[in-house]
Amino acid sequence: MWSAILRCSAASVAPHLRSELASTADQLPPLPSAPVVCSHGDLHDKNIITAPRHIDIIDLDSTARRPAEDDLANLGVHLELRALQAGHAPIVGQRRSAHLVESYAVHRPIHKARFAAMRRHVWFRLACVYTFRRSSRRHVPVLLQRVDRPTWSAMQPCRDGPLSASSPFAASRLRREPHLPALRVEGQGLTPRAASAGSLPANAA
Repeated sequence: MWSAILRCSAASVAPHLRSELASTADQLPPLPSAPVVCSHGDLHDKNIITAPRHIDIIDLDSTARRPAEDDLANLGVHLELRALQAGHAPIVGQRRSAHLVESYAVHRPIHKARFAAMRRHVWFRLACVYTFRRSSRRHVPVLLQRVDRPTWSAMQPCRDGPLSASSPFAASRLRREPHLPALRVEGQGLTPRAASAGSLPANAA
């Protein structure tokens, strides 16, 4: 889809950038099938409004049945993006994203192939979106670099096998930090816990 949009908007996109985006699009992996749940469809920090006792989720027009890994990947990538936009080292956003995934995995196994592929698709989609924002085009090369980056080292258990509550990695993290999980499962979907509002960045860059 994004490749078609870029072709139609060729006049507004620099040739070298258009070429790099097209090359990256050709290398995107297919999205493996995974069990579907009730999914938000565009879950990120700007669609999460925190309050002292609850969390509100807005922008529900994309809600549909799709793999939970799609929401998980989208929110995790946006946590990393916000850290980069704030001028933090990449590890800051990676730790936030890893914390999110570890917390979710305490309650529901993650389909590792779907999750890993969707992360790459999300980074690419953001690169395409930023291509059409003059003030943000300078960030596109950095976002494209993220498309080809492997999942961060903290997610090694997710690469080697399904990351779930029974994995030693997730279990030990839960023992060390009893305030986890930051997310819980409702109807097998991705639903934030009100008590964990502080674990999500309230200031969207």
